[in-house]
Amino acid sequence: MMPSMRRFLAAACSLLALPFFALPAAAAATPGSLIKASGPAVYYLATDGKRYVFPNEKTYRTWYADFSTVKTVSDAQLAAIAIGGNVTCRPGVRMLKIATDPRVYAVASGGTLRPVASEAAAATLYGSAWAQAVDDLPDSFFVNYKTGAAVNGAADFDPTGERVASPTIAEDRDLAPDWGGADPTKLALGDGKHVSSPQKGSVYSCQTSFNGGGAFADGPWIHGSTWDLTEKAHVDGNVPWPAASFSMTLSGANRTITTNGLPYGHLTGTYPIAATDDAYQYDRNPNSIKSQAFSFTLPAVPAVAASPSCVGGEVGISVTGVPIFNGFDAGGRDAVAHELQDGCGGHPQSSGIYHYHGGSGCV
Repeated sequence: MMPSMRRFLAAACSLLALPFFALPAAAAATPGSLIKASGPAVYYLATDGKRYVFPNEKTYRTWYADFSTVKTVSDAQLAAIAIGGNVTCRPGVRMLKIATDPRVYAVASGGTLRPVASEAAAATLYGSAWAQAVDDLPDSFFVNYKTGAAVNGAADFDPTGERVASPTIAEDRDLAPDWGGADPTKLALGDGKHVSSPQKGSVYSCQTSFNGGGAFADGPWIHGSTWDLTEKAHVDGNVPWPAASFSMTLSGANRTITTNGLPYGHLTGTYPIAATDDAYQYDRNPNSIKSQAFSFTLPAVPAVAASPSCVGGEVGISVTGVPIFNGFDAGGRDAVAHELQDGCGGHPQSSGIYHYHGGSGCV
């Protein structure tokens, strides 16, 4: 590695300093990506729509072998993504110690430091050369971790098991989506699940006639009656929306939400979908994202209605200011499965309204 690869910025909150290297402008930063702007700092873009800081190169190296997957975004795009915190070392890879504490700690899931009771215990976990598996942790970063029970031997701590249990930063920090027991590789397809009267397992839709539209070809993530979210393509791009606005106020029994519909706090993909985007093979959404003027007055304390009523196209509003549409595309199919959205789960319709059809990892 060149010397410049090992230089670090000295600042109140140290950031991982890497050399500047240009990546294609089209590189898409989706949740799970490593990103950087014009400066040397590299961040992990998580499923919660925030970026997480690597305190130093040693922390980075517990997760990644090199920097080949880092994607470059503009300074404006980076500034639009809030910082969520610091990344902690990957569990099971290295042990840690701080200058003001003689103890050596094993790193467990969730940034948990577990004091290793003895040199014999350390040797059991990491071999006779265990001291070479210890990194010094600056005192200022100790607060990123929490402490757990002592480790007396192999029965208390399995380095390999810890690594396997935390394959990504999102999963280690519990930022990964909670599927509630569902298998994201075999999600039930909701095509045609619209009904004209209340029925469990379907959507009581005000619209009963669907005339087509949306994605023109099924992607390889569609498998008969199920689909695989982990295989699905996303619309590329990292477009910031500095003019986004959102407010929510309470007045008596009412809650008023005002938004211009532009995503407040996250980036979007590039729309219309470019012919160079892999999403274009399945969905050629020609629409652009446009500012809107929305104002909703709702009960401050919602109550269950006396009887069910059908839902229209718009079914909710997110705290990002983005409308939530029902689960169907223009053809009455499962919109989340068939249509192509960006990394935050949104896309625009013909009037330029950027919207979600389901949950967004960026909210």
